[in-house]
Amino acid sequence: MEIFESKVTDKFQVTLPKGCRDAIGARVGDTVAFLVEGKVAQVALKPGDVLARMRELSGGRRSPGIAAEVRKARAGW
Repeated sequence: MEIFESKVTDKFQVTLPKGCRDAIGARVGDTVAFLVEGKVAQVALKPGDVLARMRELSGGRRSPGIAAEVRKARAGW
């Protein structure tokens, strides 16, 4: 486990340190979720457009069966 630090600005914003961005695979435009329990917060990358990413990884091929399963799974997020 690594620990990364970032200061809170006067607008209550923080920057994800490069090591943290790299570790979770964050890209510009991604959404992060803050999981809070007591005074401890964890940051997690919220899945973006999973179907678009799957098409990107498959070279543009489509698979309706998989797409339906992904939509069903995302409904629970």
